[in-house]
Amino acid sequence: MKGYEEIESLKKKYDNEFKKLDSEIEKAEKMWTEYKAFIEQINEYWIKKSKEIEAEINSLKGIIEFYNNMKIETAINSSIGIISEEEATKRIEELDKEINKIKSIIDYLSLKLSSYNDAIRKHLSRIGVIRVERKEDLIKKLKMLEEMKKRGEIDEITYIKLRSEIESLLKM
Repeated sequence: MKGYEEIESLKKKYDNEFKKLDSEIEKAEKMWTEYKAFIEQINEYWIKKSKEIEAEINSLKGIIEFYNNMKIETAINSSIGIISEEEATKRIEELDKEINKIKSIIDYLSLKLSSYNDAIRKHLSRIGVIRVERKEDLIKKLKMLEEMKKRGEIDEITYIKLRSEIESLLKM
């Protein structure tokens, strides 16, 4: 049978280990608190920045619409003899080049928007925060996405990815 002194020495043997473990857990708790605060800060920044990017995308879509109207006007002017067919073709090709440049920028911004949304959503779920958009907003975004696809403003891969993301949010 072990004596009291042996039991006390056993307790003392682990006391230092417990103190070290307490210190490490305290550090982890502090790091966790800082991580949560940092993610919430990033999220607030991203909410503002993503709205800015979405507005920029919409502005670029307006420019595409304007250029498409210019193409129609150019074709009409050519058909009624105001400008030559050669000049009309040249203008339309230039407008198509500009439209394609803008579409590539829209695709780039949309991809980055989606990518950062995914990354931030992952971190938010880790800290137990879920950024949920209103159902009406998600339905509106889904309709806008459908319209963009019909107008040929986004490619099939981007369309499928974004539609899937929106539908998964609607199920939440």
